Order: sequence, then structure tokens, then C-alpha cells
Amino acid sequence: MKKIIFSIITALGCITDEFFTFKYVCDYPEHGPEFYGFPFVQETNTSWIFSMSGEIYLFGFLGNLVLWTLFIFILVVCLHKIKGKLAQKIIPVFGWLIMAWSILVSFVYFGAIDWRLKYTHDDFKINYYQSYIACEREFLWIK
Repeated sequence: MKKIIFSIITALGCITDEFFTFKYVCDYPEHGPEFYGFPFVQETNTSWIFSMSGEIYLFGFLGNLVLWTLFIFILVVCLHKIKGKLAQKIIPVFGWLIMAWSILVSFVYFGAIDWRLKYTHDDFKINYYQSYIACEREFLWIK
């Protein structure tokens, strides 16, 4: 149970801190938002209201959370198979540091920005534009 909770909290920290993310830049006829998420689109950086607001897309956010949770859970299970006194003492220390970092980053992510919740990013394209919008995807290490 500890491994699952650790995996969920760490995955939440990974997707809210956005170390690994895709930036989707779309070819709009006028100015529009840029989408972010890895591997699914989970948010936009700009909004029509002000700079400290944005939209979180529920399907992308939950998809990223599930994917990262599975990845981190597999990694944790593999790390627990390592034998040795030094490794068994270092792993819990790093685990607590990673959990504290994840909670702090998630708190700042949800607390500092005024997020609006939408189901999917396709709603944005459908509601505002009549034609198909082509988006290019580029990988960012740190947003």
C-alpha cells in the first residue's frame, strides 16, 4: 500500500512540476493558447482572462496521472529488489525527499494559479474555430 501511495504522490509531483512535457504549438488564425502535457494534453498556459489563470483538461490530467503512477510503481518495485545495506538506507531517504518535493510542487501548482476545469482540449478547438487547427509538438525538459 505504501508503494502505491508513494507512486501516486510522486506521479502528481511529476506532472505538476513538468520536467518532461510536450509543448503543442498550434497554427491559429489569431492568438491562441499553447497546450502542455506528457504524453496527453493536460493544460494550457494562457487564458483569455489573465496570466495567472489556465485550464486543466480532466482526461489528459488523469491519463497522465495514471501513466506516471504505473511507471513510478514499476520503478519502485524494481528498486526494492536491490540488495545491500547502503542501498536500503539511501532509498527511504530519497523517497521522503521526493514525496516532500511532490507535495510542495503540487500545492504551489494548484494554489498559485487560478485553474478552470474542462473535460478535453478538443472542446477549445471546436468551440472557437471552424476549420482544423494543425499543432506541432516539441519536447521540453523543463517548462
